[in-house]
Amino acid sequence: MIEDFLTLLKGWAFNPATAPLYQIATGTETEIDSLATPGYLVSLLMEVDNPDATINIRFFDPSNNELKYSVVPSKLYYNGAVGIVLPFSVYLLRYDTTNNIYVLNFSSSAVFPFFKGFSVSVKAPSTGAVNVKQYQRVAIQISDAVAFESSLRSLFTGYISAPPTTAPTKSFWESFLDELKKLEEAISKKEELESKFR
Repeated sequence: MIEDFLTLLKGWAFNPATAPLYQIATGTETEIDSLATPGYLVSLLMEVDNPDATINIRFFDPSNNELKYSVVPSKLYYNGAVGIVLPFSVYLLRYDTTNNIYVLNFSSSAVFPFFKGFSVSVKAPSTGAVNVKQYQRVAIQISDAVAFESSLRSLFTGYISAPPTTAPTKSFWESFLDELKKLEEAISKKEELESKFR
């Protein structure tokens, strides 16, 4: 996956975020986080005090279609998504009705891509307000799309450092085979010389 190659790529940065405490009035929705560049969502953690709050995560795909992923703590609880980590999921770390603590965690076995950006909002139900008590998110932000794409192309064409300034006359594999042939010739000459001194 892309995260395995990040140390070899340019034009990106980690983008961590925390949000201040929010009080969201009954029946209203408030955006608490957004990023307007392409990138990858690594993790997201949120604590709310109302089990019927709706958390909306919106992504944009390469065709500029908005994709909305909505979760409600009480529905996750009744569906059994408590402490269960799936390849791509939002699940509950804590569901405490005594103290009104509902902690959601977004996890993915691989970073989750977004093209144009993403946002997170919380909607309070018609039955009561919602307090967002904690919010933390880590994303990989593509800060320079040209440098990122160029370094990615270089990586997959065999140039780990800077790409050549002119187009190579031979492919990576042709050059590799040429070097291998030179090595075979050198070994052959060495064996020929050794045989003369036996």
